[in-house]
Amino acid sequence: PVGPNNPHEPGTPVNPDEPNGPKWPAKDTYTKEYTSTVHFVDNNGNKMRDDDVQTSTWTRTLIIDKVTGQIINPDEEWTADKASYNEVKVPVINGYVVDKANVPAKETVQRNIEDTVTYTKVGNIVPVDPSGNPIPNVPAVPYTNDPTDPTKVVPNEPVPSVPGMTPNVPTVTPTHPTVDTPVVYTMPTPVTPETPVTPQPDEPATPQTPAAPQAETPAPAKAVSATPVKQEAKELPQTGNENNSAAALGLAALGLTGLLAAGKKRRKED
Repeated sequence: PVGPNNPHEPGTPVNPDEPNGPKWPAKDTYTKEYTSTVHFVDNNGNKMRDDDVQTSTWTRTLIIDKVTGQIINPDEEWTADKASYNEVKVPVINGYVVDKANVPAKETVQRNIEDTVTYTKVGNIVPVDPSGNPIPNVPAVPYTNDPTDPTKVVPNEPVPSVPGMTPNVPTVTPTHPTVDTPVVYTMPTPVTPETPVTPQPDEPATPQTPAAPQAETPAPAKAVSATPVKQEAKELPQTGNENNSAAALGLAALGLTGLLAAGKKRRKED
């Protein structure tokens, strides 16, 4: 046999004693290599970085007829040393973004595989005047790459400073990472100083002529009433109450005496 575990130099005699006899087959009849390659280019096809290349090795073991040199099992199956190629994470290149963040893992097959990742330049923050024209001698500022995602740029990017002019927004969040964003700058409106008011001198006040004094009229005397003041009569105390109480006590005593006498008389009769 000939194969990965029984290698033989291709083209050498199967039987060393018969140098003109059958020869060992070419190596690619029992060992082959295939690749998965990812290319990194810009929009013009220029190479941006080295290719990412992964290799799979396929082998099989063949049986050779030592008399004829024919392969007895030409349909022997091939076996790969790996089931799939690894996922490829696309790297960040400053000033560019890509259309995909990674190249997915692929199953190994008996052919070469190629993928291409295309890098495109990021857009710019472009200072313009109110008419939309770029401001002379003020360069556009490229967006900043997202360091964790090669397909994005960072949001809320501060706009550049232009001496003597004011932007209409302090930051920019690009709607698309490769499209420019114009930012309008305006000149501050000059403030016209107010004309000071000249104070007018006050006119002297016209003196007022004092009024002539008037004689006071004496008030009439009040009449004194001759009606004498009535004194309230004091209520005299009632004196008949004490006599009535004494009479009532006398009658009660007489009644009690009569009752006692009647009681004694009944006891004697009994």
